[in-house]
Parts: sequence; structure tokens; C-alpha cells
Amino acid sequence: MQGYESVSIPFFDGSGNSPLRIDKEFFELDLNVPLDHAVAITVPDSSMSHKLQHGGTCVLNRKQLTGNGLFAMRVGGIMKIRKLQTMRDGAIQLTAENPQYADTLVSKEEGKTIEILGRVIWYSQQ
Repeated sequence: MQGYESVSIPFFDGSGNSPLRIDKEFFELDLNVPLDHAVAITVPDSSMSHKLQHGGTCVLNRKQLTGNGLFAMRVGGIMKIRKLQTMRDGAIQLTAENPQYADTLVSKEEGKTIEILGRVIWYSQQ
């Protein structure tokens, strides 16, 4: 029987957390992202409750910065996780799962101020 092999994913947010350790086979086969494109973050708030819990851990694909889906971003210097949908006119719809958080429509011009950190590709509540 072979020993357990894992990969080490650094935390992006400067939290001082030890790197996240994930099973190497799971990482390579299921997440299918190059290790140097992956970073971990702590879920910053309850805006995505029911899907992501405040304090949980996400792994981001740092090279996937466009498209529609679940992304981590900085808006006005504040880290957020939201569903992102690009509209036909270039505006960006930011949607929260938790109804206590308002959805936001960001104009194409204002969208340039949003720093996309990466697409959420994995989540754990631990």
C-alpha cells in the first residue's frame, strides 16, 4: 500500500494560515488545474450561505479570471465571493446566495475596478 501523497496550496489572503493540504490524486484528477495556478482563501462572509459557509476554505484557479460562474474578487479593496455573470453590454451582475446581501449590477466601466482573484473550483467547511 502506498503512502498518502498530498499537494500544498498556499493561502492567498495573507492570513498566515498554514498551506492547505489536499490529496494529490484528487487534486490532479478532479480539480484538474496546474498546482501553480491554485490558491486557497477563507470564505470572508455569509453572502454565499447555503453554498459556502463563512470561515470555510475555497481553492481558486488563479488563471481563470473571465467567464460566468463563482469567483472570488476584491471590490473596493474588500474580498467577496459572488456568482459573476457578464451581460451583453459588458456590465457585470454580482449575485449572492444569501438574500440578506443585495445583488449588484456593475457597469462595464466600473467593472474595470474589480480585481478578479480566480474561479472557485473547490470548497470545504473545515
